[in-house]
Parts: sequence; structure tokens; C-alpha cells
Amino acid sequence: MFLSLKGCKITNPAELDLKSKQMHKRSKLKNKISNFTLHQKQKEMALAQKKNQLAQKLLQTEDKHILKAIELLFSQEEESFDLIPAQKRELDKRLAEVESGKAKFYSIGEVKKIVRKNSKSK
Repeated sequence: MFLSLKGCKITNPAELDLKSKQMHKRSKLKNKISNFTLHQKQKEMALAQKKNQLAQKLLQTEDKHILKAIELLFSQEEESFDLIPAQKRELDKRLAEVESGKAKFYSIGEVKKIVRKNSKSK
């Protein structure tokens, strides 16, 4: 006796269980990929819609301050600068400290507490 599962001939019930589990895993993976793709498309559509809304507002505005502010934003986006080697090394060193967990970060409350403590001791 044999069972057919999507073109696979199964002669052993254990094989049937294994094939069924494999197909279930594949199905779940396909669903995850499909959901991810759908979510990405929705995000892209939302972004495109937001850009269109802003473009319409920009075309309709007569406020020179808004236009100047937007022009300034775009001009800053285009500006770039190169780091000198020493600056690059320093940034790389700090990044390595953060990634290794050696860097310590403080909340604003902790900073205020440290400053108050240090100012009292002087």
C-alpha cells in the first residue's frame, strides 16, 4: 500500500509524517515571505502617498518662509565632507567601544546626579 502526497510516493507511515511536516514548514515559510512582501509594499505605498501629499502642499503654498526652509533642508542633504584620518580613527575607536560594550551611556537623570555630586564635593 502507498499514499501519494503531491506527487511523492510514500510507502512508510513515518515518511508520510515527515513529508507532511516538511510541507507544513514550507507553507509557513511561504506565508511569512508573502506577509513580509505585503508589508513592504504597504510601507512603500504609504511613503509614496506621504510624498504626494507633501508635494501637493508644497505646490499650493505661497509662504516664502516654508519654501526657504525646504530649500535649506535639501541643500544640507547635498552637503558632505570628508573626515581627516585622525577623525576617522577616533570615530572607529568609539564605534568599537560601543559594539564591544565598553562604552557607558548615561540617562539625563544620571548625568544630573553625577554633576550635582561632583559640584558639592568641590
